Amino acid sequence: RSEGLPLGPPATAKVILEKSDPSMRGYRMKGNFENTEGKKEIKVETEAQGSSTPRKANVMVSYSNQGDMAKLTCLLKSQTTGGIKVEIDNKWTQSEKQLKLDTYASRSRQYTP
Repeated sequence: RSEGLPLGPPATAKVILEKSDPSMRGYRMKGNFENTEGKKEIKVETEAQGSSTPRKANVMVSYSNQGDMAKLTCLLKSQTTGGIKVEIDNKWTQSEKQLKLDTYASRSRQYTP
């Protein structure tokens, strides 16, 4: 739960993993959290151990705040299916209310318009 998301509280995120390959022994997950002034970032790498087809995915979620602008970025990269990137920019002041949402999907993992 966060009190500082651009769209406001409450916010909840869930990840559900289901085994689909009988030769797979399980999942290996590695995570990292960085908290610097004005920016927070979470990175998670997941790999299917023992899978007959290599399966690996990376997730990165970052939140930054500069003055009255806030930005939330979520990036999902998959070794087999490409990736998705979502960016939310939020400016919420007394005189201006602005919300911008950009979403990109790409098999080649290129995320520019």
